[in-house]
Amino acid sequence: MEGERGNFEEAILHILFKWDYRGVTREIFYNTIPGLKYQDLKNAIESLEKKVFVEIEWMGPDQFMAYITELGIEHLNSLNSEIIATKAPDTVSFEKMKALTDTKCKSCMGTIRMNMDMIKCSCGRDYHVTCGERFGKCPNCDVLFTVQMP
Repeated sequence: MEGERGNFEEAILHILFKWDYRGVTREIFYNTIPGLKYQDLKNAIESLEKKVFVEIEWMGPDQFMAYITELGIEHLNSLNSEIIATKAPDTVSFEKMKALTDTKCKSCMGTIRMNMDMIKCSCGRDYHVTCGERFGKCPNCDVLFTVQMP
């Protein structure tokens, strides 16, 4: 059972690494891992959080955003025979997308409702499209909201 949990946690870390600084919601895990049960996901995420491999931002009793930490990337690298290249800090960018859950705009502190258009910065901050366009850049990392992520 412990080996299975280790493989499951490794799969979660791979998904988080792929999504990088954008964060991963419960729905993304469900779409990526067929047959996933919420309690199994929650237990694995909390276990990884205790190991400081992930950071969790809880937005409700069963809604969260998960982010891989530098320690999580190092652990993932140690598990793989090939080295996974980490992104350089100067690769910051943003993505316009629909909000997957209700979240908070880090500019005006207003609510971004699920399915609203929003800007997700690579540093992990969320903004209303109007707030992002009004200020033109992320106040946290100074990325200009002009060139989107691939």
